[in-house]
Amino acid sequence: MGRIVDSNVLLDMVTADPKWLDWSTRQFRAAAQEDQVFINPIIYAELAPAFDSATALKLAAPRPEYGRNECRFQ
Repeated sequence: MGRIVDSNVLLDMVTADPKWLDWSTRQFRAAAQEDQVFINPIIYAELAPAFDSATALKLAAPRPEYGRNECRFQ
């Protein structure tokens, strides 16, 4: 089934936040050990302001540690 990763955890990791980097990295790794982790378009959009360009976001976001999952409204 997989797990959606919160954008704040990813932001802590990509920005190397001095306060939260260690905690967020541990949480991400723990989740990834249990199941595949995903981002969705909402998470992707929440990450965007942390990057100077769409290219920079694309380089950071499609990492092998997580997949992409669609948001479906049913």
